[in-house]
Amino acid sequence: MININDLFDITPDGKINLSTTALATPVFRRIYDIIEDKGVARKEIEYIIFKHHWKTPYNVYGSTDQRDAKVKLSLFNDKDYKIHPITEISEKEYAEELQDSEILQMLEAARVGVRYITSALLSLRETTPGSATLEMADKVNKIVEKLGNSVKSLDIIEKAAKANELATSKIRGDGELNLYEIPDLKR
Repeated sequence: MININDLFDITPDGKINLSTTALATPVFRRIYDIIEDKGVARKEIEYIIFKHHWKTPYNVYGSTDQRDAKVKLSLFNDKDYKIHPITEISEKEYAEELQDSEILQMLEAARVGVRYITSALLSLRETTPGSATLEMADKVNKIVEKLGNSVKSLDIIEKAAKANELATSKIRGDGELNLYEIPDLKR
């Protein structure tokens, strides 16, 4: 089984360092083999990672469409950039197979839940001033309470995802990186 932690690093400045293992992995290899311009091939691989990896800086954009447009704009200077058909196939495989662990599914579900609660609160802005009732105030209190609990849960799940990633990271000498060691991001 492919360990996603061996494929790339996302640096603190938001860049992706692909490992040689990444380019040997079928999901990325086919992109690199088929797209002649290797600079474009690399950007299309980065597009997949930035759009789907759990710790990408683009996760601040809630909807997949919004994230897609922002990543395309950042990488290709065109939010409507047409991804190569082979990249679309690889993207689907990456999302379904390499990003498909219980902890990552839970993290995505928690993020969706927090976005839903947030949108419910934001929809209250549409309420006519002065028409607020005690019932509406009660609803707001319940939503805010749930949002607080959801944010705490999201934080716990993100920490679990990070702990899981650190627990499966390799270090020199084929050893394992334990939870109390800080990985070297300069690989």
